[in-house]
Amino acid sequence: MEFMDVIKKRHSIRKFKSEPVSQDAVESILEAGRLAPSASNLQAWRYIVVKDAEVRAKLAKASPVSFFSTAPVIIICCIDQEVMHSQGARYRELQEAGAFLGVSMPAKEVEELLKKKKLDEELVLRASLMFNAAISITHMDLRAVDLGLGTCWIGLYDGAVLKELLDIDDRYHVVNVLLVGHPDQAPSARPRLNKEELIIEEF
Repeated sequence: MEFMDVIKKRHSIRKFKSEPVSQDAVESILEAGRLAPSASNLQAWRYIVVKDAEVRAKLAKASPVSFFSTAPVIIICCIDQEVMHSQGARYRELQEAGAFLGVSMPAKEVEELLKKKKLDEELVLRASLMFNAAISITHMDLRAVDLGLGTCWIGLYDGAVLKELLDIDDRYHVVNVLLVGHPDQAPSARPRLNKEELIIEEF
């Protein structure tokens, strides 16, 4: 499928068939997420993949959304907050790989700046990790659609309940949940703003 066709075809699916998603499809979706770009190549995203029917039924307690646990595959997307401590090492890795050839990013000055980070700056970094995780989720979302599957992003859930039900370590922060399955509905495209309404200015 052409990439723009995938984007146009993607709609939130809230009703799924009971038909299971093949393991090959799940692996392909996760691989698309793995290949996403991230700031300093930190790759903070981590996934919990739930396919077991009994476990999915338990997860219904975490959200008032009626279709939350009906998708054959539930991908709980988290960030590993401990990667914040590896930013300096990741920067050096990028430098050694030649990622900054032809540009000025002196290693010593960059490392000194990273060491000066305060708590509020770490909060900004955590937010950045969440943005990067969203890129990874988008990759998975579009790959699923490319495979003929339906998806839905879910943000309405109780993170504490999810963590308790699945015994998720405190180092992981739940960013969002992606439902994946064979669609049992064909919703029409929702209206989008015109391009002219989105561009503030062109120079």
